Amino acid sequence: MQISLRVGALAAVVLVLGVALAVACGSSSDLGGSGLSDASGNNGEGSILPGTGGDGASDGKDSSSQSQGDAAPSVGCGAAGAKTGYLGQQSLSLNGSPRSYALFVGDKYDGKKALPLVFSFHGDGGNGAGMRKTVDLETQAAGNAIFVYPDGPNQTWDLETPPAMNLDYQFFDAMVTELESKLCVDKSKVFVFGFSRGGFFVNQLGCFRGTTVRAISAHSGGGPYSNNAADFDMNGFFHCTTPPVAALIIHGQADSVVPIAGGGQKSRDHWQIANTCQTTTTAYTPSPCVSYNTCAADHPVVWCAIPGLDHAPWTSAASTTWSFFTGL
Repeated sequence: MQISLRVGALAAVVLVLGVALAVACGSSSDLGGSGLSDASGNNGEGSILPGTGGDGASDGKDSSSQSQGDAAPSVGCGAAGAKTGYLGQQSLSLNGSPRSYALFVGDKYDGKKALPLVFSFHGDGGNGAGMRKTVDLETQAAGNAIFVYPDGPNQTWDLETPPAMNLDYQFFDAMVTELESKLCVDKSKVFVFGFSRGGFFVNQLGCFRGTTVRAISAHSGGGPYSNNAADFDMNGFFHCTTPPVAALIIHGQADSVVPIAGGGQKSRDHWQIANTCQTTTTAYTPSPCVSYNTCAADHPVVWCAIPGLDHAPWTSAASTTWSFFTGL
């Protein structure tokens, strides 16, 4: 099977994306204001490490070299005194401009065992704290992960600027670097989830940041894509610049904002080819999800086309996403 993204059809693809992205892709729940409080009562702003103003503190041991099985501990492993729970808004400077994200550190965090780092990207008109309420991944993780909820500039994400100049890609890189230096992160388990325009964005990250990202879960989005015809081969397949990632694609069959044919199905087809899967599938829990057969080792592709679902989060999105991530 060949993907339908042929160069001759690229204009049509871009038109579909343009129509979908011109509307506010976030659901009303994407627009949430303040984040949730956790059991510890932390619901305000706070630095990652107490008494440091947000700068990492180390006990002098390079715990990143310590054996943790198949984990890839970051340089932040061994830093003392990191807080847990919901730490509120964090900020960093990107090319002289402030950028922000909300942060939650699971209560199983001890600064020694490297935990997965999970990003959740909002749709148009949303923000990070609101996205935290939209899809509750934290409950599924049961304290065994670090969650990041970035804020897009002007409540959106840049899908058009080429990677080398794209400030939102640079923002992602900066967050990864900062959190891996301050917290004990498993660098082999950096996962990204996104809804609507956030779903488009995580497909782009999977394509252009495949050396950092282990897996994506894209909900009600589309892509990856490029506006440059030179990025497509003679068969019309869009070649990413980094190695492929494991991919879970979720889309409502009744989506009236980002139609499934021009959104999730395009993403599904891309990753099915990129990960050298067959076109046949096997049932995947929960129904109606399916997993493509004989994909490249450790690079599964799972497709969930949800009957009757419009442009809204699927009720099983969080549990299915977390099960997919932890199965890798």
